[in-house]
Amino acid sequence: MLSINETEYGYRYEKAKTLEEHFDKSKTKQQRNDAIINAIEDAYTQTEIAKYLKLSNSAISKIVLESYKSVNSIHGT
Repeated sequence: MLSINETEYGYRYEKAKTLEEHFDKSKTKQQRNDAIINAIEDAYTQTEIAKYLKLSNSAISKIVLESYKSVNSIHGT
């Protein structure tokens, strides 16, 4: 669950899991890709995820785009 905390500088998202927790059980490429989407939904940026996984930003972007295309085709949108 994503929560928002007020700080002296504004608001900050409190993430539910660390990136390590998001990816620790990812053994296959599909599990990794699913974990990428979950991490994004947990307010991590594509850049943060790319650095953690040692992938390019464009690789993360393509994975996200393909995931959303897949979801939209299932739901007919």
